[in-house]
Amino acid sequence: MEDGRECPPRMAPGTFAVDPRPYGVPAVENPGPGSPDGVGECVPVDRAVGIVLSPADVRHTSPSPIRVRRSGCCGPSGSDGPNLVCAGCGTEIATEAADCWTAQEVILLATAVRPHGENPGAGTGGR
Repeated sequence: MEDGRECPPRMAPGTFAVDPRPYGVPAVENPGPGSPDGVGECVPVDRAVGIVLSPADVRHTSPSPIRVRRSGCCGPSGSDGPNLVCAGCGTEIATEAADCWTAQEVILLATAVRPHGENPGAGTGGR
């Protein structure tokens, strides 16, 4: 925030939301032929939705070992792709935004997480 205060969390602890186009997913530049300025837009590579949580609700994660993913002035901006990994296996699982100009949030990559207790092989032929 411009007055020096932190932006509040986007979600209250204990709640979640589904974001159909989270900004934290990796993106590629699309020049967009219909774009009047020829600049285009960043288009998500992974079209999966994101699951938005309060940072207070996230457990068992570690910062990404890719330092550029944690850029920001007062905290991670979340604009450089997934910046949280599973503390157990190191898989990229979420993008945290907690900079002074962003709402505080963690966006789980829907393709990288599953509900607690769900059998990972269920419905996939044991794969």
